[in-house]
Amino acid sequence: MSPDDPRADRPPPSQPASGEPAGEGDAPPGASDAPGGRSFEDISDVVGPASRAPLPSVATGRRNAVVSTGTAVLFVSALLNLGAAAVFRPSGAALSLTVALGVGQLVAALAAVLLLVVGRWLGVAMGVAGVTLGVVKATDDPVNGLITIALNGFVIYAMASNGPSFRRG
Repeated sequence: MSPDDPRADRPPPSQPASGEPAGEGDAPPGASDAPGGRSFEDISDVVGPASRAPLPSVATGRRNAVVSTGTAVLFVSALLNLGAAAVFRPSGAALSLTVALGVGQLVAALAAVLLLVVGRWLGVAMGVAGVTLGVVKATDDPVNGLITIALNGFVIYAMASNGPSFRRG
């Protein structure tokens, strides 16, 4: 310590500032010596209010495992829908619906991979469409319908609960 340091003439923390033993309820050592009667532990004048801001639970603009898995489910669903349209060639409205859902899921998955905000909302919309399709499927084939509902429900959860991942920080 330099001779100009104001801490140089202070007693060590184990000794009371007044020479008397510290009793219960006394101020901590050095509390009366600091400017404004604050102790040395109070660094609020050094550390500004911006440093006390809460950190987001999900890093902004970063892909986490839930978003990656939800995006993978969208990709697989898109490929299955487009493959079913190509292989089974449903007629009329079923073909249009299958291709539209497959293309929508593919676009949503690509936008989610790029962490675009629109990818999040398209993913939620495609998840809702998939759950609706799963409910319709569950009337004829309960196992297939429930799997469809569960996977698309996960897509909705992944996209809806991880909004900060889709924001650019």
